Amino acid sequence: MLSLFSVGGAGMLILSRKEGESIVIAKTITIKVTKVDGGVVTLEIAGPDDLVAPCQTYYDKRLNIIRLTLRLDRNFTLGDSIHVRICGVCGNQVRLGIDAPNDVPIDRKEIYDKKGGAMKNP
Repeated sequence: MLSLFSVGGAGMLILSRKEGESIVIAKTITIKVTKVDGGVVTLEIAGPDDLVAPCQTYYDKRLNIIRLTLRLDRNFTLGDSIHVRICGVCGNQVRLGIDAPNDVPIDRKEIYDKKGGAMKNP
């Protein structure tokens, strides 16, 4: 389930991503930065079939991709325990803050691929 949520920054992992780059969370969810424009960030989120879009987002049910546009300091939640925040924007790069339980693996997509990872679902 994906929903907008207000969350504090304590204990967050901060990862910088440029347009076209992705993050893999829990081996089943990919967050791709598709556009950064003047402090507004568009993300595509792909994951398991039960991934649910919040209101006012674009959801492609055929591909199971959620397209979400957020401004600086906006947040959303994946499931019950993974919180993602737009922490900073500079040019075409965004800093994503991810707060998740310690047992949830989080990798940049290129690192995940080097480790031999394969997305479990999409």
